[in-house]
Amino acid sequence: MSAIPNAASGLCACVVAGLLVAGCSNGQHLKLSDTPIPTSRTLATQDGAAQPDLSSNAASADIAENSQEQVAEAPQSSADGGGSTPESSDPQEVADVTEAPVPATAPRTETHAVVKTITVTERPAGTTESGQIIETPTRIIEREETVETTQRVVDRVVVDDDAGRAVEQVEVIERTQRTVDTVEIDKATGAAVETIVRSEPVEKEMEAVTVVFEKKASEAARDPSRLFVGPDLANATDFQGYGIVAIRADTPPSERQRLNLICEAFIAPLPERSDGETTGMATVWPVVSSARADELNTAPRDRICGAAVERYGLAEGRKAIIDTERTGWILDNRGPYLLAWSPPGAKGTAGALVLLVDLSGVTTAEAARAIMQRWSSDIERNNALRSADGWNVDVLRPIIANWREAFGARTLMLLGPVGG
Repeated sequence: MSAIPNAASGLCACVVAGLLVAGCSNGQHLKLSDTPIPTSRTLATQDGAAQPDLSSNAASADIAENSQEQVAEAPQSSADGGGSTPESSDPQEVADVTEAPVPATAPRTETHAVVKTITVTERPAGTTESGQIIETPTRIIEREETVETTQRVVDRVVVDDDAGRAVEQVEVIERTQRTVDTVEIDKATGAAVETIVRSEPVEKEMEAVTVVFEKKASEAARDPSRLFVGPDLANATDFQGYGIVAIRADTPPSERQRLNLICEAFIAPLPERSDGETTGMATVWPVVSSARADELNTAPRDRICGAAVERYGLAEGRKAIIDTERTGWILDNRGPYLLAWSPPGAKGTAGALVLLVDLSGVTTAEAARAIMQRWSSDIERNNALRSADGWNVDVLRPIIANWREAFGARTLMLLGPVGG
């Protein structure tokens, strides 16, 4: 039975791939016959030439041909390619049930879960045959016994968009049926009588697998404190604090790779916020237009940073650097810089306190992510740092000391009359 887990795992991978392509195949629907009916018939006597029954062979050929056409549309099992599967492993019958109406008995993992696909695949698992000839003074009895084993694989995929996950349930059921074919030939007359008896199929559950596919972390909800903004939204006056990633206008193209890893750290998933936690501060990455900003705020993470670096809003970055240099501190390193004001309206005013993180020494993705994560926990989410009057210097000083210990001198600084 080693092929059964492989079949289940193979089906899991193929059905999820089918789900990502967003669709259920429109395969042909075949009714599965669960109750074979015993049959009997009388064969020709020896006086006439016995004609072979070709109808069953033709029907089998038609079914096999249909099976081959359906295989192109139906999910394939890894067990079909060989291994311990006896004889033919081509699927014999495939039924594909697509979306609505969803059966009332369909499995649901959440309130808003919907059944995307239900695929039923039936294939032969093995056949054994045995024969016996018994001769009596008046009769010759030929007896053949066939035991056929098939596997029915029921694959359900339930998608819950609200929870961001898909649940695939795979059941492998083995069904065994025994057929006895007896032919009795009368020695005196040559007449032959055939009797075929089929037993009721016996079903046995061999495997039941449930796989949960969680939404990737890269697709998790974006933290509201990290935004891409256009020129008309660069001043986030709705917050108590305003931060910006400022890139120098004279940054050479050779720095693009380093800027890209800083951008990836900027958009990396952050710890979930607790219930009721407010967003007191936003840090923005300016871009050339509001349309581009809207696109980047909703795009998958793997499609953001190339465009965000290429279409960086240099005018806003330059203005933030000029506003910072009003404190008397000249930003002459290669940058980029994390700059922040509290309240946002203090930006550009004389005597304003500016919080600065110099990212000039960041050269690895690990270092960039460590700083961006620390910026989130220590600055963005620390509402005790900010008030209507500005930065709370007493709360900020021990944080600056901890940053110096972790990342080196002058990594985090408060510039202005009480900074340093």
